[in-house]
Amino acid sequence: MLQVFEEDNFSRENIAPKGGIKKSSFSEAINERGLEQMQFLFKELSQEASDLIPDRYAGFGELVAIDGSFINAVLSMSWADYRKGSKKAKIHLSFNLNKAIPSKIFLTNGKAAERPFVEKMLSPGQTGVGDRGYQKHSLFDSPQDECKSFVIRIKANTSQILIREYKVDSDSIVFYDAKVLLGSAQNNNLTQRPLHLVGYRIKKQITGWQRTEKI
Repeated sequence: MLQVFEEDNFSRENIAPKGGIKKSSFSEAINERGLEQMQFLFKELSQEASDLIPDRYAGFGELVAIDGSFINAVLSMSWADYRKGSKKAKIHLSFNLNKAIPSKIFLTNGKAAERPFVEKMLSPGQTGVGDRGYQKHSLFDSPQDECKSFVIRIKANTSQILIREYKVDSDSIVFYDAKVLLGSAQNNNLTQRPLHLVGYRIKKQITGWQRTEKI
């Protein structure tokens, strides 16, 4: 952008401030503003792209990957609190798997939890896909009440109460398929609504996934 302001006649005369703008001044300004404008442009561009790009996996419904990731921040960004001598922001992102484009974005300081953003990133009728960092049994009931589904990887040692076990083919990568309640009443973390729990192997690696099942 700074190079364009310097070399392009139209930009220099109609967009850049009089006398131009130096890199130091630009960096100072961008540290203090621009987030609201970025989020607005992101939302508009994502919607425009979504209308143009065809669904790749339409048969699976609206699949949305959810995740959080750190972004290194400069020390002058006082809001990006993480730990002493280190500033990190955290981006909370939903990614439309059907369209292969990001759909929603939220930015917080590095210490912010990721799980509370699931409600904001997932809309009714969509299926969220996330890693086991999003496993929290108290949060598995409310999305179902809002017609939201999810596929979440869970920890292998997660307690469960079996409601019904389904038959699986011997030559399938799936070795376990059941309707369960996750957690335990003794530890006060039992889900109130049943979930569909599936265990499968990829290259001899046992992996567990969980998804909602509307009953």
